[in-house]
Amino acid sequence: MKRIIRVLLVLIASSTAILYSCKHEVVVPTSPVMSYKSDIQAIFIANCTQSGCHVSGNGHDDKVFPLSTYDEVMEHDRIIPGDANNSQTYTAITTGKMPKAPYAAMPDQQVLKLYLWIMQGAKNN
Repeated sequence: MKRIIRVLLVLIASSTAILYSCKHEVVVPTSPVMSYKSDIQAIFIANCTQSGCHVSGNGHDDKVFPLSTYDEVMEHDRIIPGDANNSQTYTAITTGKMPKAPYAAMPDQQVLKLYLWIMQGAKNN
């Protein structure tokens, strides 16, 4: 009986060690460098400001916030530099919450650029 308990404890300990040792840091490429002005702003304009949705002065309630400028994109911590998966704007796009119908989902290449930009620090460059 003691032997069975020891074997179970060893199995539990080794399983726990294996599970926790599999974690690794995300490697974010430094090249190409994503630029807000050259790469990201056009993505927000093309996908988020159509039909007056996320455009400055849209007159909507607080649920619809503007995404026309860098300052508006960064407002209220909707983008967390270096942490795309905890950035509200990024997760809304990747979970299909945005853009809303009838608009098509953001193309994968644009989602990747947005991810890289956030992970590279979401700079105003």
